[in-house]
Amino acid sequence: METRNPDASLKSADSTAAGFLGLARASQGVCGIEPDFTLVEALEDWASSWVLLPHNGIRSELSSCFRALRGIQVLRSSKTLTAQHFKKFFSWFELFESFVLDYIDFDEMVLHHVILERVRCAESTSGANHGEGDVLLETESMHRVLRTKLAEICSLRKRVGLGDLDMLAEDVLAHVAVFTVRVLELLRRKETLHIPIVSDLLGPWDLPDLVDAKRRFYDRLQGSNSYVRMLVMATSWQTKEEQRVTRSLYLHTVRQKLLFTVVLATQHKRTELLRDLFNASERPMRSFHSRKQLSGRTGSTITADGEGCSIQ
Repeated sequence: METRNPDASLKSADSTAAGFLGLARASQGVCGIEPDFTLVEALEDWASSWVLLPHNGIRSELSSCFRALRGIQVLRSSKTLTAQHFKKFFSWFELFESFVLDYIDFDEMVLHHVILERVRCAESTSGANHGEGDVLLETESMHRVLRTKLAEICSLRKRVGLGDLDMLAEDVLAHVAVFTVRVLELLRRKETLHIPIVSDLLGPWDLPDLVDAKRRFYDRLQGSNSYVRMLVMATSWQTKEEQRVTRSLYLHTVRQKLLFTVVLATQHKRTELLRDLFNASERPMRSFHSRKQLSGRTGSTITADGEGCSIQ
């Protein structure tokens, strides 16, 4: 699968020099790591297009998030970080949190059940078992870890305006750095293992039913526009022509199409919440020193200090 960069200002990691799980390397990024946010181009295959639509939306959101974290890092080093910067960051992050949680909930509650049903049918006719169930169980274990990390990050919002902003910045930088690496690990896993499973067990004739299942799933969430909001975020990385093709598949009513335009405008306003942090991210960072150890993955820690983060 080919790739594209979601943000020219965010440098892609050299895969041969990548550190943790091939997804991050030592750099002048955030906590000394700079993940690779390069978007993955779908093959001429419906299954890869289906899987990569939300994946590249998440990568695009993460690239903006990491750029904002750089801004927090720079402002912290110059002692010009304020509570307002955090309020805007968490206001932006709140919708991203919902985007990620809804994405993994849909996979577990809908897509995985469809896959397992097809696996049972295949076993009943041919007796073949290729371990798809074990793959999904491991993925769901990774989902649980991400839910925990998101809860930890969002709990930090309660500390805005209540204490030391420097310590809050330290925790935000370290927690989100770990979360970012783990999300990218999940996406890479699904692109390697789930796309072949979906391609083998389902066909392009199943796509309309999958789209309809996704619409009904999102319609049961926080309101009737949740499905359209998901689609706006999932297609933010696409060209106008690619968006047109995606909208023709996912949007079927006049109301949905009108809502897409409205939500797209609010998405641009949402990005403006990070404008000050984006601007700050372009400035040099002064040296500072602090240390923090957080859980990076099972059996590992991430140590954050003035020189960066090391994942062990």
